Amino acid sequence: MDRIGRIFFSAAFSAVLLFPAARSQGRSPGELWARRKVRIERELKKLGGRHPWAGTYFQGDGLGFNFTLSLAPSAGFTFLWRGCLGVYERLSGSVIEKKGGFHRLVLVPDCKPGENSMCPAKLFVLAWGRRRYLVPEAELPLFCTKVNDGSEPRGSPQGFFFLRWGDEKKEVRGFPFLPLGFNKFLHHGPIVAEIVDFLETRVLRRRPGDTHPLYEYWFSFRISRPDSITGGMRLHPWRPRRGWRDLEVVKVAGTAGLGRIRSSRPLKKKRIPARGWRFSTWFRFKMDKLETDRGRARKRESRKEKPPGKGGSPPHVPFRIPEPGNSLKKGLPVLDPPPLESGPIPAGGGAP
Repeated sequence: MDRIGRIFFSAAFSAVLLFPAARSQGRSPGELWARRKVRIERELKKLGGRHPWAGTYFQGDGLGFNFTLSLAPSAGFTFLWRGCLGVYERLSGSVIEKKGGFHRLVLVPDCKPGENSMCPAKLFVLAWGRRRYLVPEAELPLFCTKVNDGSEPRGSPQGFFFLRWGDEKKEVRGFPFLPLGFNKFLHHGPIVAEIVDFLETRVLRRRPGDTHPLYEYWFSFRISRPDSITGGMRLHPWRPRRGWRDLEVVKVAGTAGLGRIRSSRPLKKKRIPARGWRFSTWFRFKMDKLETDRGRARKRESRKEKPPGKGGSPPHVPFRIPEPGNSLKKGLPVLDPPPLESGPIPAGGGAP
């Protein structure tokens, strides 16, 4: 399971205090962390904000999950996880920069991280106007999800990705430039998905006899625009209104898709998506507003009313959502769930 999932669904299992990092060169992790912190602060003050990625970054919800990552090219990095019970993890080390089309940072810890460490190992530096984000490669699809649904650019320090402290106040325009061709998954309008079939339910256990298994519900779906989303992205429930869990995209081929919903307990039958249920890259309230705007535009057109605006300009017709029988009804290649993996699953996986 990706790091974002572990952050929000495994706190009860991953208190790093239970897995302290090893000592290095006779110094405790706390001593190494404090030494690095002083050196980093000194270097950041000297750089004066002119470095392309050096600085202090924050990610979290402002409650039990607060991650602070400070980096400097020579002094290295410090990582701190604070939660409801205090400090859960401290980690420090050096930073290796790999240049190319994008800055890539490799964090090399001074000590071996704890088994459930939340500190990322590799990060892309993403520039969005004057903003700087740090995003692991595996979380680029989720970053696209948050840009599409409007969660990013955010206006507060709290969020799903490391954002340089203070950058939440900086305005941005357009889309960020993403590595590995991910820009094709950023859209101004919504992408709509419709469930074709409920395929199967899987019960995954971390160990034999586990009384708290993870439940996976697998679905095939079709999308309104070919190859407009990719595995790892999330789709938000739209219709019917009783749907409330995001659909995780696993695989896409043209207009066909394969996805799953994970839960730490069985879902009631009425909560399991069925044929015809719809999901979107936008949140439900934005889709509802779009539908309302569409309806009003159609009424004005049918009544031949003069639309509002200077000089009788034509009405704004919102993004057309494909109806059943349109592009969502095209033939689909067969996509099957991957074979069930044997062995333990990652601890703390699944949604509540």
